[in-house]
Amino acid sequence: MVDNPWSPPAEDRIRFKTDVPSQGLPIDADSDADLMPESSAWSPPESDRLTIDEANNSALNRTTDLTDPEMSDINDMAQHNMDQTYALAVTRFSPEQIAQWQDNPIGFTEAGKFIEAEDVVPGGGVVSAYESGKIVLIGQKIKDQEKLTEEEETYFNEFIDKQLEMQIRGFSWGGGMAYYGAQMPAFMAEFA
Repeated sequence: MVDNPWSPPAEDRIRFKTDVPSQGLPIDADSDADLMPESSAWSPPESDRLTIDEANNSALNRTTDLTDPEMSDINDMAQHNMDQTYALAVTRFSPEQIAQWQDNPIGFTEAGKFIEAEDVVPGGGVVSAYESGKIVLIGQKIKDQEKLTEEEETYFNEFIDKQLEMQIRGFSWGGGMAYYGAQMPAFMAEFA
């Protein structure tokens, strides 16, 4: 049998690690550390080893540095949006309620309260578009200073209150997984 001229000699071949670290166990921070010579007993120094949480945070921190002076326009816009959200919330809720929301992100078990039926069924986007159209029409009536029906006013207030709560509270990791994950099967089915 003739060796492939493009492959290294057998003793220099590289093997892949087959063990998969579980949560909390160290993983190699250096991407080259996943490829090691078969006979090597080398391991990276302890300072180069990170837990999964540390590795995830490190990856996020290497994306966009929001402290970079070039990002000041984006930071200013985000701060302006949050200021407007809080200004609206203060007109609708007590300061105590807002403070409670800030310290209580939406968790996994509570996320269902913020998911509508049209978010989880294939084709629900059509219903969502209709519901969005209702909000646009109500908004136009408000802008034109027309009187809203009691049904429109109730619908609009419930929509605004729900959106404010979601913006101020945000989601815990589990809450975000439940909220966005519940919508994925319908989304995949629509494009399958």
